[in-house]
Amino acid sequence: MPKRDRPQLRFALRATALVALMLPLWWFVLRGPLLDWVAYSGGLVLKAVAGHAPTGVTVDPSGDWNLQLPAPRTRYRSARILAEARVPTLSTLDLPLYWAFLFAGPWSWRLWRSFWIGSVISLAVQPFCVLAYAAHVLQLHVYPQAPRAMVAVISFADYLGASVLPYMLPMLLVLALQRDLRALVLWGEVPAGPEIAPKKLQRRRRGRSGSFR
Repeated sequence: MPKRDRPQLRFALRATALVALMLPLWWFVLRGPLLDWVAYSGGLVLKAVAGHAPTGVTVDPSGDWNLQLPAPRTRYRSARILAEARVPTLSTLDLPLYWAFLFAGPWSWRLWRSFWIGSVISLAVQPFCVLAYAAHVLQLHVYPQAPRAMVAVISFADYLGASVLPYMLPMLLVLALQRDLRALVLWGEVPAGPEIAPKKLQRRRRGRSGSFR
């Protein structure tokens, strides 16, 4: 019986191996710089939306984060939200997972374009995950009587940032940016090899025919 070709299985095995390699790299090398990025970018977002209220992001020696969020329509100009270290840490997981899934797929000239675009999107999403968590905590403790629609939106944003985006966004980005990988994963189509320009093909044929003279 001929051996069946299973491109999805091979991709899954490569992706699993690369994820196993990326996780230690993320924890020991990338985690610190990524957390610095989330703190810096999150602070910039808070300053942009807060107006004159004191805002910012600080990190305790224990690793817990203090997020100073604006609290309009209260007697306080801002409120301090404490986030455990796991919250910002998990928000940075999307980038190494994206790299693992991307490099597990077919290689082509589009790969590096997808690498940069997907990496930028992943970095942009990371502060959103932390700020969505802080906004949800702020709503629960400072605005418990907020309109139901607002509560639903904030709760859903926190759910996306904590439980969906760090894990689902990498694969969604890879499928959206890499056409060859999308065809492989969804339909099992293996991309063809690189096309040869007509002039190069003619030269190769001439070289082969000349070698037998």
